[in-house]
Amino acid sequence: MEKTYDIFGMHCAGCVNSVERLLTSVEGVSKASVHLTTEKAVVEFESEESPVDDNVLIEAVSKAGFELVPAPKKKGQEKLNG
Repeated sequence: MEKTYDIFGMHCAGCVNSVERLLTSVEGVSKASVHLTTEKAVVEFESEESPVDDNVLIEAVSKAGFELVPAPKKKGQEKLNG
């Protein structure tokens, strides 16, 4: 399972690396891809049944001065994801 987040406060490639490292350090996260220009983070979870709570991820990156917000679902995505 993967989930997309908006992320704010990044200014450079070093910020991207920091956010990716912070997200992947959270237990239950298998991969994180962070994009500076789109200000998006795509997080892949180890388990489909029990993804990591958003608040755990938000707290992990906020300690380093970044803001993570669950991205709104795109129109029609609700039907695709059930």
